[in-house]
Amino acid sequence: MYKPSSVFGVDFTGGAKITFSVDNPDNAPLAEIRKAFSDAGINNAAPQYQRSESRTFLEVKAPADYDTDGDMSERMTTALDNAPGLEGAGFTDMGIDSIGSQIGGEMRKSALIAISLSTIAMLIYITVRFEFGFALGAVTALIVDVMTTVGIFGLLGFQFDLTIVAALLTIVGYGVNDTIVLFDRIREELRTDQKSTFIEMTDRCINITLNRTVLTSLSTIIPVIALIVFTTGNIHGFAVCMLIGLVVSTITSIFVAPPVMLAWYRNRKPDLSGTT
Repeated sequence: MYKPSSVFGVDFTGGAKITFSVDNPDNAPLAEIRKAFSDAGINNAAPQYQRSESRTFLEVKAPADYDTDGDMSERMTTALDNAPGLEGAGFTDMGIDSIGSQIGGEMRKSALIAISLSTIAMLIYITVRFEFGFALGAVTALIVDVMTTVGIFGLLGFQFDLTIVAALLTIVGYGVNDTIVLFDRIREELRTDQKSTFIEMTDRCINITLNRTVLTSLSTIIPVIALIVFTTGNIHGFAVCMLIGLVVSTITSIFVAPPVMLAWYRNRKPDLSGTT
């Protein structure tokens, strides 16, 4: 499996994005393209295909330090044209877009702020809607969702760019959904069941909502798998990140959020009579 030298794409590190049109993409597998770049001394380039209905484009991202001499587009074109394994592919340079390293650093900072603020917003909302113990369980599950997704996604060899930030923000919003459904059920049980312990009540509510949680997740995972199979480029990476996040968030809504909530209350029942 190909793994880039940096986990961050040019959106965050700065660099150049060069686009080529490809007449015969079947004659230009990505492995041969990477080999052509490597032979030309361009070791950190990340090529990927983008396809429309009638045309195929090769998008190549290179770190900022590889474009200091301003001839990156020329060097890549020469490498592709001279590679023996790419004969008949028909590459045409469509242009280059550059992102400065300072702008890339600002984007990375903004991405972290966006994810952090969304998590804090969830903490406040669930605290108002339920109690802080419930919010603590839900946000702990969200943090596990994001960290686990980032770790697995990076281990699979993908790079992080703004598209993946969008996927992570979607996971933050989606991941709390199953947890809220469970917490709503627990709140209803607290109002009607005065005999069971809080642990027994939580366990019963997990079993009641489990079928709904699994079916909801599956209905979302199926179209995401379709995106993974039938798309390439940024959408493919987005879909892979979403698939990981959906699976992880389904698990954490059952095995992380409730235990953290129960640990906070230490077997005492919360008073949710004033919440709606």
